[in-house]
Amino acid sequence: CPAENPPPPAWSTYFSHPSDCTKFCQCNWGVAIEQDCPAGLAFNINASPGPVCDWPRNVPGCNPDENTPAPTHAPTTAPTPAPTEPAPVGCESITQCPAENPPPPAWSTYFSHPSDCTKFCQCNWGVAIEQDCPAGLAFNINASPGPVCDWPRNVPGCNPDENTPAPTHAPTTAPTPAPTEPAPVGCESITQ
Repeated sequence: CPAENPPPPAWSTYFSHPSDCTKFCQCNWGVAIEQDCPAGLAFNINASPGPVCDWPRNVPGCNPDENTPAPTHAPTTAPTPAPTEPAPVGCESITQCPAENPPPPAWSTYFSHPSDCTKFCQCNWGVAIEQDCPAGLAFNINASPGPVCDWPRNVPGCNPDENTPAPTHAPTTAPTPAPTEPAPVGCESITQ
């Protein structure tokens, strides 16, 4: 990730997630932050304008109808290992909080809540704290200027009147780098 964010209108740099096409990495001041596309969508780095969260059929390698392996008729030889501890939920799963708060006028760093669009995570000296939007509002990380608690109709995937979430539009300033060696899983592999 670049050490500095690009100027408006881009605001951030985006990369495809290295192992999950329903996620993407958003660079924010040199830190790669893992983000999820709304349910049923996949990240399309090549969309124009884009990149966007798009229908999986439009994302090479993410279409469930292509390259589906034939079913196996015998069990696999390797058992699935038992989990060692439960995965963190809510804001506890946010690991990208900076150790220091940003200077004014920002004061804090914010992330969308991983499972509830009416909440958000506010970083305070390296710790993600769960916050609630006022009743009837949803957290909009992409609002400009923002982020803000907004009407749900303005937050993709959070509008109760929507049958299908609309693809989100997110600008990029850099192409996805080609991997040169095995990388760590997730957005931690973003090194530019």
